[in-house]
Amino acid sequence: DACRQQKQQKQASSLLLSDDRLHACLCALVDILRWPGRAWLSGEFGGGGGSPASAVGGVSAASAAAVTEVDGQPVGQQVGQQFLTCAHQFPHWNPDLELSHAAFSVLRRWLLCLLECSSPAGVARTGLAGKSDLHSLCWQLLDQCERKPAAQADAESVMPALLNETAELASLLCRLDSGLLARYFTRMEGLYAQLLGPAPPPAQSATLHVTLARFLLTHHASVGKDAPQFLAPLYTVCIDRLINSQEFCLELLRFTADNAEPLCWEHGITVRHFPSLIKLLARWPSTFADMFADKILPACLSPACSLEMLHCLIDLPCLSALYELNRLESLGPDFIAQLPANIQPYALFLTRDTSGAGDTA
Repeated sequence: DACRQQKQQKQASSLLLSDDRLHACLCALVDILRWPGRAWLSGEFGGGGGSPASAVGGVSAASAAAVTEVDGQPVGQQVGQQFLTCAHQFPHWNPDLELSHAAFSVLRRWLLCLLECSSPAGVARTGLAGKSDLHSLCWQLLDQCERKPAAQADAESVMPALLNETAELASLLCRLDSGLLARYFTRMEGLYAQLLGPAPPPAQSATLHVTLARFLLTHHASVGKDAPQFLAPLYTVCIDRLINSQEFCLELLRFTADNAEPLCWEHGITVRHFPSLIKLLARWPSTFADMFADKILPACLSPACSLEMLHCLIDLPCLSALYELNRLESLGPDFIAQLPANIQPYALFLTRDTSGAGDTA
């Protein structure tokens, strides 16, 4: 058995790519992403003349000049120094663009594998050699995501999804090169503040709150920031706004379960804001009951709040009834103000955001 295990381990290790091969693959992905922009000025845009796709036919450089930004503005001649991304508007589809978008779709997974599988020396070398192109791509995408799309469909679906993916890429890029962290952290902090502003974000950007909070939680210690200042709104303002978005609720609960130790013991977020988390269970009882029982409730328990937690669970049917009433009557976010006056104080207590000694019914 020992010999068999050694043989299997040897076979598995022989299948792993070396650091040099990992770096070469990453460079190839970046080249594929950059090719359409380089081919623009040379008249090869569209799948010919040595492009990665090497397709027959394509569109001419004159036709390619109709490519615009998402807000309808012309890209201009500086595109030769840019990436052509999902945020650009194309008059024609061609194999080079298809290959470029496919490379972008696997870039995050490849960077994650690179960080997990490569040696520290290999990661350091990749950070030095590839950071310029990766940083240019991420920063360009962030700039594009701040433009106002000309098409409403892009504003509601494409741009939130692209910004979500860019934030994930930026987090991995900061792990490759810590020298970029301060700049990206400031940018992500600003985007997070915009989402928490008075204007409600598009429904499709609901999960972006969690993605940005994950970035800030992962890197806050490196820049000397206090985590509760940006985590608390996620468990108060965001839950009140987006509790009817099942996608947001799922992502928030996954984020809480994956980061239970720092959220509970280091920052006290789950202990302080568990009444807000209970709202998610009240709104979606059949969907999240198992996740709460297995992962969320254990992360929220502490000797200081165990009694209040018990009372929250006892009051859970009443809280569920409130949210069901709101759903059936379509009362809106301020539904408590529309309840009978004698019920409002109890409803306000049930929907509180924070815990506190003595808060028992």
